[in-house]
Amino acid sequence: TNSARQATSQTDENLTSENVRVVEHTLGKALVPINPQRILVLTGGLDTVLALGIMPVGSVQGQQVNYLKSRLEGISSVGSPASPNLESIADLNPDLILGTKLYNENNYKLLSQIAPTVLAEVDTTSDWQKMLNKYAEALGKTDRAKQIIADYDARIESFQSQMGDRLQQTEVSILRVRQDRVEIYLEDSFPGTVVMDAGLPRPPSQTNTEQTFDIEIGKESLHLADGD
Repeated sequence: TNSARQATSQTDENLTSENVRVVEHTLGKALVPINPQRILVLTGGLDTVLALGIMPVGSVQGQQVNYLKSRLEGISSVGSPASPNLESIADLNPDLILGTKLYNENNYKLLSQIAPTVLAEVDTTSDWQKMLNKYAEALGKTDRAKQIIADYDARIESFQSQMGDRLQQTEVSILRVRQDRVEIYLEDSFPGTVVMDAGLPRPPSQTNTEQTFDIEIGKESLHLADGD
């Protein structure tokens, strides 16, 4: 598109060895500005970027970011996670695009023509620390990422101390209740990793399953969701 070509031309003019650095990622290398000012984030990384203290100019938005509604003002929507609008992305003239290989590999070449693009290699939300660290590297926020993880580890340690002997005796289920079904989040989901890091056991029916992210159950299987 004309917008994409214009953005690419502007980016090429602004990139010099003094104001960019090389960031390696799952599909190659990107020449990223030392202090990017117009960040665009794709797929599930909006909360990660906000946690790093960055307000992006644009993001894909959907139901999964409802919990961030109070923080979305000023962030332009560029479509859905599954199908971001490349024209809208180019119109925002970003100087850095962040995404994941899982969702954005097919558009990587086009995205790279708009702005330097860094894709994290994450398969599920269980890889949240991997995404955090890669985005932090691209944004020059590695110290902030280390602090976030340190704070998380400290909260885990405090929780385990408070639980004491109850920790290993408390089986936990994590449910998502929809109008027509119930889903149980398993070990490879984001909440599943938090429960695992905390040292809380899961009911036997929720471990060593064929599925590792979630399973869907009906009324006849509600016993599988049982926990303490």
